[in-house]
Amino acid sequence: MDWEKKTVARASLREAAADVFNDTKTPGQALLSALETAETIRKDRYGSTVAAKMKAAREYLPALEVRHPPRSDTTIFGKPGAEVASLLPDGRPRPGGKVTLDNVKSMMEEQMERHKQALDSFVSTRDDARAELEAAVAAAAADFQSQLAADDAGIAEDMGALDDDKVMRLTEQEVHQVWDCVAQRIPQRARWIEECAAALEAAEEHRRETVEAALVSLCADLNEAAVVSEGEVERLVEKEAMALNVAILENRRAYADVVHRLQVAEVEAERARRAAWTEGYRKWRTLRTQHAIKVFVDRIRSPEFAEPADRLAAFGNLRDRQAGVLSGLAAHWARAGAVTPPHLSAKKVAGWTADATALDAAWARERQQMLASLRAAEDALDSRAAALLAALREEVGEYQGYRPEELDALVAGSAGEAVAARRAAALEVLAAAEAFLDEQAAGWAAVSVALSAWLNRLCAMFDEHRKLTGADESEVRGGLKAAREAFNAADAEREAALDAAVAAVTRGSGEAALDARVAEALKRLDDIEEGYRGFHRDMTALARAYPARVRGANDTYHVSLCDQLGCKAQTGAAGWPALNGGGKKQVLGNIKLPDGRSFALVTDMLQHLLHPEDEEKKAKEAQAAEEAAAAAAAAAAAAAAAPPAPASGRAATPPKSAKKGAAAPPPEPPPPPPPPPEPEPTPTPPPAESPLSNAGTPLCRSIALPEDILRRTIESIQSGLLSDMMTFCQRSLEAAEDWSAEREVALTEELDSWLRHHRPRAGRIEEEVRMARSVELVAQRRRVELHLKAQSTAVKAQAAAFEEGLRALESEARKGVSRLRATEGFLGQCLSSKAIAIRQREAEALRVRLDKELAARVAELGEKTHAAIARITDANRKFESDELKTFESGGKYADENAAAYKRSLAAIDAHLERAWSEQRGRLEASRAALAGEADSSLSEVVGLVPSHLEDMGLLEKMDSLVEGARRKAAGELDRNKAAAAAITAQLDQLDALLDGRKAAAAPPRRRRVSGSGPAPGADGRRPDSPGAASVASSARPGSVGGGPPGRSPGSSASMAGPAGMRSSPSAASMQRGSPGTANGGGGGSPPGRRGDGSGGKPAPAEVPAAPLERCRAILECADSLRKALLRQAKVLDFLQSSGLVAPPVDLRVDAAGVDPPPPPLGSPEALATMGGGAAGGSPGGRPGSTLAGAKRPTTPSNGKPGAAAGAGAAEAPPVKLATDVEAVIDACKKETEAVAKTYYAAKDKARPIRYPARIPAAVEELLRGTDAVLEGLRQQTLSYVTEAVKELRTQVIRSYRSLERLPAVALALLCEHEVGLLAAAHAGLVGELEGRRGALLKLVEVHRGSLHPGMMMPARRPELAAVKSSESDRAAAHAALLSTYGGQVLDMARRQAPALQGRLLRLSSQLAALLDTFLMPQDLPPPGESDSWVYDLPHKDTKQLLRLALAQAEAEVEAPPPVDAKGGKPGAAAGAKPAAGAAGAKAGAAAGGKGKDAAPVPDRPYSPGEWALPAGNFDLVSLGWLDEEGKPPHGLPQPQQVEAAAPTKASKPAPAGKRPASAKPEGAPGRTPLVPVPAPLVALDTPCHRCVVRAYRSAVQRLEESLRSAMSGHRLRLSSWAKDEELWGRTWAQLVGRLEGL
Repeated sequence: MDWEKKTVARASLREAAADVFNDTKTPGQALLSALETAETIRKDRYGSTVAAKMKAAREYLPALEVRHPPRSDTTIFGKPGAEVASLLPDGRPRPGGKVTLDNVKSMMEEQMERHKQALDSFVSTRDDARAELEAAVAAAAADFQSQLAADDAGIAEDMGALDDDKVMRLTEQEVHQVWDCVAQRIPQRARWIEECAAALEAAEEHRRETVEAALVSLCADLNEAAVVSEGEVERLVEKEAMALNVAILENRRAYADVVHRLQVAEVEAERARRAAWTEGYRKWRTLRTQHAIKVFVDRIRSPEFAEPADRLAAFGNLRDRQAGVLSGLAAHWARAGAVTPPHLSAKKVAGWTADATALDAAWARERQQMLASLRAAEDALDSRAAALLAALREEVGEYQGYRPEELDALVAGSAGEAVAARRAAALEVLAAAEAFLDEQAAGWAAVSVALSAWLNRLCAMFDEHRKLTGADESEVRGGLKAAREAFNAADAEREAALDAAVAAVTRGSGEAALDARVAEALKRLDDIEEGYRGFHRDMTALARAYPARVRGANDTYHVSLCDQLGCKAQTGAAGWPALNGGGKKQVLGNIKLPDGRSFALVTDMLQHLLHPEDEEKKAKEAQAAEEAAAAAAAAAAAAAAAPPAPASGRAATPPKSAKKGAAAPPPEPPPPPPPPPEPEPTPTPPPAESPLSNAGTPLCRSIALPEDILRRTIESIQSGLLSDMMTFCQRSLEAAEDWSAEREVALTEELDSWLRHHRPRAGRIEEEVRMARSVELVAQRRRVELHLKAQSTAVKAQAAAFEEGLRALESEARKGVSRLRATEGFLGQCLSSKAIAIRQREAEALRVRLDKELAARVAELGEKTHAAIARITDANRKFESDELKTFESGGKYADENAAAYKRSLAAIDAHLERAWSEQRGRLEASRAALAGEADSSLSEVVGLVPSHLEDMGLLEKMDSLVEGARRKAAGELDRNKAAAAAITAQLDQLDALLDGRKAAAAPPRRRRVSGSGPAPGADGRRPDSPGAASVASSARPGSVGGGPPGRSPGSSASMAGPAGMRSSPSAASMQRGSPGTANGGGGGSPPGRRGDGSGGKPAPAEVPAAPLERCRAILECADSLRKALLRQAKVLDFLQSSGLVAPPVDLRVDAAGVDPPPPPLGSPEALATMGGGAAGGSPGGRPGSTLAGAKRPTTPSNGKPGAAAGAGAAEAPPVKLATDVEAVIDACKKETEAVAKTYYAAKDKARPIRYPARIPAAVEELLRGTDAVLEGLRQQTLSYVTEAVKELRTQVIRSYRSLERLPAVALALLCEHEVGLLAAAHAGLVGELEGRRGALLKLVEVHRGSLHPGMMMPARRPELAAVKSSESDRAAAHAALLSTYGGQVLDMARRQAPALQGRLLRLSSQLAALLDTFLMPQDLPPPGESDSWVYDLPHKDTKQLLRLALAQAEAEVEAPPPVDAKGGKPGAAAGAKPAAGAAGAKAGAAAGGKGKDAAPVPDRPYSPGEWALPAGNFDLVSLGWLDEEGKPPHGLPQPQQVEAAAPTKASKPAPAGKRPASAKPEGAPGRTPLVPVPAPLVALDTPCHRCVVRAYRSAVQRLEESLRSAMSGHRLRLSSWAKDEELWGRTWAQLVGRLEGL
């Protein structure tokens, strides 16, 4: 499709614009054509009248002067004699009375000469004029011919583009442009004809004028010459004039004929050119259609579709992946060579197999993904081709070169087949690639499977051999273990018998019994020795049989492994079968082992693993050959052993040597049946081949298997297994033999050890056991003696412990007394009177505690002494019960020995009772002595307390005064910090409201720097200052402005020291808070109530969901922030615009649904309602509003100028922070000086100062120390103010950036609210009317069904009349419904448009009023050298800068027009007008936009400006209710012209040469605006105010669009209803007509 077609909306209009013979024109063109035709007809009719012809004749004939009849000579010359006398040379008479006529003759000759000259001059002029005329006509004709020739050449050149060899290079637009070029020449050619005719007429007119002038001159000259009479002169002139007129008429007739023939020729030429262009256009359509199909087919067959670059790239990537995957598989196959002993295990093999399977699966997935992507690309390409085919059909359909059915066949036959062929070829290539890749992947997987299976077999053999070897060893060890267990059981029985015999020896009663039992024990010893020797014989036999079993298992493993590895076994064991064919196979090579040995390789394992079927086939062939050879050998042997066959006819006789009774030899077995023929092998399908590209290169890579890597892997496995086999077999056999030898030696050594251990036992029985009884008696006696010795030592230790405890008790008690005496020194260390009293009470308590401790220690020592004595007596009782047991009690003591030992223990108990009585008396005496020493020490301490209290009183008063000053200063600073934190919270809330998100909770508080408690007030003033109560009541928790913080117990912390310093602001503080406050935390707590459980954090305010509520919240938050910032700047004394105040602003928003609506801004009602104070509610108050209780004196932006000053003066000025702290310091100095002088005057000079370190000897030194502390407090306050100023500047910058966004958000929210209610109102109107129309439509069906042919009968005529009457009523009701619908829509538009405009204007004025008195960065002092941190704050992004630049550009002010000298008023009202001097926008806005009444803005760096706000396109045509011609919707009458809305009082005339923004073309129906021209906005000229202007314009456009959408919908709906009604009216008329026609 050609892009030029997009320039014309409809084909009919495009053809009408290009074809001058086409009557299809726009309504405007049709009107102009009709007017032109009517004018032409009127001119033709007038031209055919006599009056017109006479007028034309008068215009073309020469204009001659009127000639009246000549007067007489007397009236002309006067007296004849005088005239004749005047002709003489002089007036004197001639002598003689005769006069000569020479002069008369000469005069007459001169007259005749002048007469001839005049005639000759006229003739010459006439002839020259004719010659000039002929030359001019010839030149004009030549020029015209040259122009036509050049234009014909240009037309021929333009039409030459339609030749067969050129037309294809043109687009449809260019084809139409060819005719446009030709058609554009037609008016020019007509103009040339007209110009030629005009040139001819001009030449003729020039000739006429020239000859006419010559005739006038001729007439004058002839009359002057007076040769002939005037009548003759006139007749001569008339004759020449008539001839001239005839010539002119003839020439003009010729000119008209030429022009007529030229025009006819042009018309005919134009028709011929149009026919030629139409034929060229037809050829272009046909050729273009064929060319488009050919181009499409060529494109489908081109590499773009047949072999796209992305497919080739995908196949290239696939080839690379093939190589990469095979490389990875080859590396993995190579890693199989490492799976050899000692790393060979089932787990290792399973892991290698799993990795190989994973590689195969990964390649399969990747392959499928690549193929899927190729198929997806092909599907996308096919969809693209189908889309191109559909586009081709649409394109060639637009050319209209063929009939639709022929075109469909042509496109389907050529382009469709090309698309289908391309699709089939692509799918075939993809299928071939998939088959090739699958077969290739299957081959690679087969290699992995073969290696895995081979490794599994090798691993199974390896593990089986290891298992068998271990089983043999376990079996041998088990046999040895069983033999040993049997021996151990028998030996245990023999040992038990020996133990019983030895126990009998220990219980013998006499020497004879002892000797007999000793002999029995020796016999048991002989039995044990015999058991030792039998066990040795059995174990040695088992150990010697183990090496033979290991050798047999190794030979079996050797043969099996060599057969599996394809090499020849080297075992020399007899009887082992050759599993690999023995020596019959050909040796293919040798396998070298690391130790130098080698194995003969008889099988190509690579081919065996990769192609096992070939090996099986060869094995079958070899087996068949062997069987055939064996059968042939058997047949030959049987033939040689058989007797010769007898002659024919004679039976074979048995041999003579055969005995009669011998049985006949068994018959030979029949030959075996031939083997069944083997089935012919199924031919193997040929391997898949890689698909080829159009260039003949393979798309997939054919890669041979890396046989070198596989062979190296197999050789590595073979070498590793064979080496491990040889090594393991040799090692296992050697280990078995060594183990057998070692076991035999160990068993022998064990036997020797047992015998060496066993033989001395006989002597021990004889010598040791027999002596046991005497030894036992000696041991009993020794134990009793040792116990008595230990008890004696314990009695002595108890006495020594009591002495030591008594000394320790006295020492600790005296230490307590010393501490009581040391209280005297502690009094000098006390820091308050309370501390001294506490020290006194502590001394008294210490005295009481000493008594308690002394009593406790005495009791504790007594208890310890008694416990030590009890432990000694308890030890005696325990020894008696545990040790002194007779044989009857289970012991080994005799009765007499036990009685003697008990008497010794009773003597020790008696001694301990006497010692306990003596020690208790000594404890009581020591307690009484220590109590007396403590009482004397306490008396000394109590006597020193009064003097210390006197000195401490001075110190406390001084500290109290200094600390009070600190607390007051800290309170002021904390209140200021709380105010800063509240401002930060308000900024966060404003950002949340602007962003439409929920406000975040208060951030966690940081550790306080200069105070640990929050300030008492949130607005920076003292609790007792004026206005603090009102501010505290208006700033509650949860409100936009925050609330008053509570006092914490730690608010009196010290502020001195460098810890109170703050750092400069950072980017993070710019985003969420102010410098040094850490998101509003700062050095103080955020605002909050005491005891509310909130931890001092302000409750987060919810962002209203409703747009109007959110808009109100934004205004209230901005107003609260405006006041808070200004007050903070004044408190910190950091305000350049010193006269700036924050007067109340009427924040009541006028919006749809607000009942009652707020009064107009600046009206008496508004001022009255704003002055109601807390009882009457705030101007911006609403149910649940956070500002409902605050007093707001009113001064709207366009109100009276004096209200703001009065409101600003009513509020108490804030106290400066530095001034307040300085006053506190001065008061503290005066009070401390008075206290110090009073102390020094009353003190006894003889008494020493108890605190010399803190109370100097002179009062001056004491005051100097206090002054140093207060000076530190002053410096800390100055440091805080410096940091607070930084924080304030950051907050002002942040608020300024929020203000740039505020107008757009507020006006957008108001628009959103208004649009929603507007849509609801229109929807309600439509719903109501649709219900009424539905009832009327139901009547349509009723009336349709009521008609019946029988109604034509006379009896039913009334029924038909009733139905027709009902239908007439229904039609009238429907027409009334349409009229009502249109009227209600118009009423709603006329009612809503001004309301919407007024609400936007009110909100814009409110925003301007807020911004007029808002603290901005330029109102603060400029940054100094130490304020470089300002330039490190986050900058605006590109989007914000662009939005701000657009706002500035849209609200850009224009230069003020010159002032009229009479009225003194400017000539234009659009654009901003800077006022003279420092006139402020606030006062200008308060004065209703009148610049002459504007009061100057005090010290503000901004100049006032004035903006003309657009009224918006709120007329019925722009809103879509009327069309461009002012016609109403179909079905409604033409509306009456409505007068334009009168401009407001403050509106001004439009500038000269400009039309007002809301002005419409006069006289245009429907262009009358529905809204008045708004008054200009007068405010300060700041970027924020310009954002208000831009936001207002955007809001107006949005409301226009919403109202336009609603009105257009109503128009379409009403037109549809009217058309449906008209259609039903025609249908009803037809139905009734048919019925009546019956």
